[in-house]
Amino acid sequence: MPIINIFPNQNIQSVLDKYQKDIEAVEKTVIIIHAGIYNQRVHVIGRNIKILGQGIVVISNSLGAKQIGHNQTFHTATFLCEGENIEITNLIIINNAGLGDKVGQSIALYLNGDKFYLNDCIMLSYQDTLCLGPVIQVNRDKTITSTPVKNHQLKKARYVFRRCTVQGNIDYIFGGGSALFFNCKINSVFSNEGESYICAPCTNHGRKYGFIFYHCMINSKGNQQANYLGRPWREFAKAYFISCKMSSNLLKKGWHYWGNDPVSVKKADFRVYQPNGKMVCQQWTLISDSVEDKLIDSLQRYFNISL
Repeated sequence: MPIINIFPNQNIQSVLDKYQKDIEAVEKTVIIIHAGIYNQRVHVIGRNIKILGQGIVVISNSLGAKQIGHNQTFHTATFLCEGENIEITNLIIINNAGLGDKVGQSIALYLNGDKFYLNDCIMLSYQDTLCLGPVIQVNRDKTITSTPVKNHQLKKARYVFRRCTVQGNIDYIFGGGSALFFNCKINSVFSNEGESYICAPCTNHGRKYGFIFYHCMINSKGNQQANYLGRPWREFAKAYFISCKMSSNLLKKGWHYWGNDPVSVKKADFRVYQPNGKMVCQQWTLISDSVEDKLIDSLQRYFNISL
């Protein structure tokens, strides 16, 4: 089993490029990134790999979409990882470009593939912190979406996050993949736009699950802005919050339309199971004081994880 060591005096991308054949091989490869601050962007393409941060590892960059051009969100990621059967542990990934009203979208981590498992990682930005492919093919202005990934259409796209932290303000967990957040911290922070949306799924029609938040801490700081659980980026959006502890201002606001269009939620599937307080009632969402065992069983099979 090849083991690749990367140290702070090295460029991560240069090392990965040198070992690209190993990273894409059938045999498992371990990549150890040693403690340090890496001010650089990273693009990993591989399979059967384990990426491990040893000590405190920070991978940071500053790039907002407005610096690149119109509809260039997906080219801003600090860390882009593509492939299958990939485990990432103990990394802090940051896009510190700034608030979205000034710099545009700024992705910290962009994942595109199937069977990703992230443990004890921290993703920090403001607008569009975490992107989970596949994403939309056509923008709202009818232009073709520009992305840096090889595979634009994923039959399966499953991502599991354990004990991770995701922080942002506008649509900061977004995309069309199926993601399970288990015992994670989800933090909404201040937005100059006066509102915050945790997730913006664009779940493909026919994909069984979108975003699942299970036993997570859902925090929104302050009451000076309107904080929402999410909104539908596209019409078949799916997101469930199951047995999560939410801030009171999230319970009061719940979900939102895309923009101010009530039609945008007509085909969305938004649910909250076992909320930790009285939640606002919205006719187009489901709120339940209990969760059926068959749903938990289905999630365990789908994501191949024990809950």
